[in-house]
Amino acid sequence: ASDIWLTTASYNIAGWASNNVGEVTGVFFSTNGTLWSSTLGLTNWSTNLVLIDNSTNYFYVKASNEYGFVSGVMKQTNYVDTTAPYANITNTVNLSTIAGNYIYAGSNYDSFASVTGFWYRTNGSTWIVSAVANPWSIVIDTTTIANGELDFDILTSNIAGLTRTVRITNYVSNIAPTLAITNP
Repeated sequence: ASDIWLTTASYNIAGWASNNVGEVTGVFFSTNGTLWSSTLGLTNWSTNLVLIDNSTNYFYVKASNEYGFVSGVMKQTNYVDTTAPYANITNTVNLSTIAGNYIYAGSNYDSFASVTGFWYRTNGSTWIVSAVANPWSIVIDTTTIANGELDFDILTSNIAGLTRTVRITNYVSNIAPTLAITNP
């Protein structure tokens, strides 16, 4: 069986067993090399597991027949991650005023599953793919955006498929000062 990323620690694993001659008399499983236990069912079997979060869990299964023969052991590696990657914007304060070429910066990481995707957007536009980096920085030319409220979003994903979105709202002010001569 292949390696699997799971995003919940409680999981049902199922499969099948068959025998060319005679009957399957038992299907047994072990988690992380601990005790062997019987599954529910024989030719179509399943078992409910509670796995260890943010870790690698190994699932082993084997079958026996009425003649005492035991199949080879199948192993499936389960990576369990129930926490979305961490993402933040570190260099600006929510509701602050920005202008010109403004650099947003921050970090994104995951303590177990590697970060595999990073995107950003302004004012709900289409997501723009960016390089996955920690720390990250993105330059936004605010002169191309209307003065007023600007929503800046980042989206980070990890190999398990979990995502986190972070938003900060700033005010764009690219208004040139006014000038007057008042004397003479």
